[in-house]
Formats: sequence, structure tokens, C-alpha cells
Amino acid sequence: MHGILPIDKPKDFTSRDIVNIAMRKFGIKKIGHSGTLDPMATGVLVLCIGKATKAISFLQDSNKVYLAEMKFGIATDTEDIWGRIITKSNSHIKVSQINDAIKNFLGEIEQIPPMYSAKRHNGKRLYQLAREGQIIERKAAKVNILDIKIIDFNEKDQTALLKIHCGKGTYIRSLIRDIAKSLNTIATMTKLRRLNNSGFSIEDCITIDELKSDNIILDKLFDIDYVFKSYKEIQLENSYFKHITNGMTVVIDDNMEYNDKLYRVYCKDLFIGIGSIKGKSQKGYLLKIDKLFI
Repeated sequence: MHGILPIDKPKDFTSRDIVNIAMRKFGIKKIGHSGTLDPMATGVLVLCIGKATKAISFLQDSNKVYLAEMKFGIATDTEDIWGRIITKSNSHIKVSQINDAIKNFLGEIEQIPPMYSAKRHNGKRLYQLAREGQIIERKAAKVNILDIKIIDFNEKDQTALLKIHCGKGTYIRSLIRDIAKSLNTIATMTKLRRLNNSGFSIEDCITIDELKSDNIILDKLFDIDYVFKSYKEIQLENSYFKHITNGMTVVIDDNMEYNDKLYRVYCKDLFIGIGSIKGKSQKGYLLKIDKLFI
């Protein structure tokens, strides 16, 4: 069994919990996911099963879309509402102020990750150090924010619902912290739902109840090559199968230009893997598989 299975993760489940449930259901140990969701967060968690685990690194590099709620006037040690409140303030922010502030967070920005995160310091997770009472100086990392929209704002409750389209490595909690800081106030994240992960949306997902059920859900699996649907396709002659799957370079015709970095490669009506052009000879372009999926 090989393929991609997006799950709509509910609250109170870790990402590892979902993987374990899938392992028990399918009797397969080779299952991973493409991006951790915190236990209280919900939404798209993409499971990679069997040979599809080779696609995890590609999926992790993809963009994500979140729906996040922030509440002004509260700061916690975890930067979300499930942490310990460390500061309160009597802020009164208006929606026009938020609109002005978020414009400064579009594009490539630097972000200091939260202490309660899985990043490592001297071989130890930051959240482990935080639980021991240690606060470590963290280096800022560059992240890419493609878009931020205000979906709803309650001026009385001082809560804002944001839709955030971002690149890999973005901490939404920290983004909320920094937006509030730019308004000379504090805020914490109160809700988080991932709407899209690596091109998979909520509409593509099955529920946790469906995953736990006795029903066979193989029809819900996405083929591995779906991950690479934006890549151009190269179809090889059947005679190339042995060579290309053994890591050898093969010659393809030069009737077209190959300008992209990576391509979906097929042979014998099978998705072979992701390949790239390694140069050109007198006979044609030289193609080699960079990641084999069979």
C-alpha cells in the first residue's frame, strides 16, 4: 500500500497519534507525515504511506494556509491560549490598525521561534528546555508570508480571525506575537486550523472517525505523483525502464527544451520518480532520476 492520505486532524490528538492510528489500521509501519500540527490545532495533516514517505521532504518545503484567531491583551509562555498567562494589558485595537500592521509582515521576514517549539539547542528540543524553566536566546529565521487577510474582527472581545498563506518553517504563534508587538501591545493565539498543506485542502481530507472505522478507504488515497502535479511530465520508452530505475543516465530526444529543474518521469505507464537534465550530448538530453519512487 502506497500513497498520500490527508486527514482532518481534530483537537486533542498529536500528529504522532494520527500516524499510530493509521499504522494499526493498515498494518504498515512505514507511515509518516509532512508537517506537525500541535495537539490543540486542527486541520490538514498529510500522511505519506509506504513509498510515498520518500515525498515527505518535498511536501515539507511547500506552502501552507492557516485560519488563526488572535486575542489582544494576553501573553502566555507558549504564545497560545493553552499556555500559562504571563502578562495582561488593557489594549483597545481597531481593525484599521491591524490592517495597517499586517502589511509590514508580507514577503520575507525574520521571525524568532517560540521557546515552546521543536527546534533544537545543543541537541535538546526548545520545549524541553522551556519545561525545565530555561529561556534560551534564539536566532531569528527567515520565513515567507505570502498573504494575510482579516476574516473577522470583534472589537469588544479584541479578537481577530486571520487567514494566513505562508511558506515552510513559519510559526503562526510567533507571527501573531509580532503583529501585536508592532501595535505596541500583546496578543496570543487562541485557535489554529490548517486549511491547506502542500496542495491538499480540507475538502481532500477524511475524518479521524473514517480513519478509525473498519471501512476500507483505499479510494481516498492520492497517488504519489499527485504531489508533483505542477511538474512537467517526461514519458520514456519502455526499453529505458531497467536503465532509469538502476540510477543510470538515459538519452532523450532534443525536440523540445528542458528548462525546468525537476520533472515527473514515467516509463511503462508507471510513475518512476523525479528526474532532472544532467546535460546534453550529440544524441540528446541526458536524464537521470534524482528520487526514485518504485
